[in-house]
Amino acid sequence: DIFNIVTNDLPFVETCFWFRYSSLAVRNVEPPSENHFGIFYSPDDTVNKGKPKPVALAYFRLINGENADTSPLYWYSKK
Repeated sequence: DIFNIVTNDLPFVETCFWFRYSSLAVRNVEPPSENHFGIFYSPDDTVNKGKPKPVALAYFRLINGENADTSPLYWYSKK
């Protein structure tokens, strides 16, 4: 939703910066940390190693078109 708001209602916005490119694979850290805000899963994630999260796919399609080939976003996870 935020992409649509920025695109449609905030024409003066030129750049958006992500808090984190990828999430961290650290779990149960004390005190709790903000380790899950990335648009990609952590390269150290044992299940989703570096795969794009739905938000990364949505952002990619917003920029490149709804039918854009998203396979380049998976290059790291397929190593």
